[in-house]
Amino acid sequence: MKKAYIVLLLVLSLAIALALLNVFSPQRNIQEISDLKDSRVLKEKFFFLYENDPEFKKSVDRLRELLFNTLEEYNKTEAWILFNSILKKLGLPEVELGDFKYGRGGLIPSPEPPLKLKPCCENCVNLSRIVKAIVIPRRDLEGGNGLKALYVCAYKGDFYGYPISERIILEVTLVFSDEDSPSHDVEYDVWRLIAWGRVEDIETFFIVLDEETGEIEKVSFRGLVIKMADWPNERRISPIGSGGAAFVSAAHELTVFQDVEEPLIIYVNAWNHALSLKDNNVFLDKYFYSLENIEIRVGRRIDAENDYSMLKYSSQNVQSLP
Repeated sequence: MKKAYIVLLLVLSLAIALALLNVFSPQRNIQEISDLKDSRVLKEKFFFLYENDPEFKKSVDRLRELLFNTLEEYNKTEAWILFNSILKKLGLPEVELGDFKYGRGGLIPSPEPPLKLKPCCENCVNLSRIVKAIVIPRRDLEGGNGLKALYVCAYKGDFYGYPISERIILEVTLVFSDEDSPSHDVEYDVWRLIAWGRVEDIETFFIVLDEETGEIEKVSFRGLVIKMADWPNERRISPIGSGGAAFVSAAHELTVFQDVEEPLIIYVNAWNHALSLKDNNVFLDKYFYSLENIEIRVGRRIDAENDYSMLKYSSQNVQSLP
């Protein structure tokens, strides 16, 4: 009887040891990290922890407070500690302080009330006559960063308080499934979930049309400003022209094209989805999105942000005409 009891204890001990080995094995950790490289899996886990783990939510909320409370100085060391606690909860490796480069980036105080926006002109233009295709390197598409949606808002008579006559201005916003930095993939996505409330990448540009003829006068890869709903801040959205940057680079160039060929072909040239009317990756295989295989919605940049982000925005503005 005693011998049988000892054997049973040995069997149970072995089973427990194997179970623990499976839970804490390097292979399992590597697999979990690999799974989190899928932005959808990472986003789901982040949202789940935010809703169900009070410590995780507390860390995220405090880090957002450090970022968005622009009336106080940004504490990089505290932000780094909080970021590592979030990474740890997600089962990801922590980062060294010297490698933590994240900060407020484009946030400025803005206590003024939000600008009241006029409705988009829904039947002013036929977008399929204006834009032929959005072209993306196939490696970016296969990496999970394909185009999810296109938002368009047409302005006639008035553009954010600027009177416009004999012109129609289109605000075009592209939503990509993700944006993968070559050097900081999963870590970069976690930061974007904190600072932007999303993993999707959102980019905006403008097209100016002659109202009478419908011809394109210019395409402007110019920035804009979006106002946060829950914080007295606005975010300065950088221009998204690619300049001469190729796919291995990132770019935020203010670029304006005139005397363009119609209909437009918009090239996604850089990994951060910087755009141009010129192809800077002539040797890369491409995927062409025609408007027939893009989900098109009437709306502005803040509509895209509010559809895809945990953070909310109340208004937007521009600093000049396109």
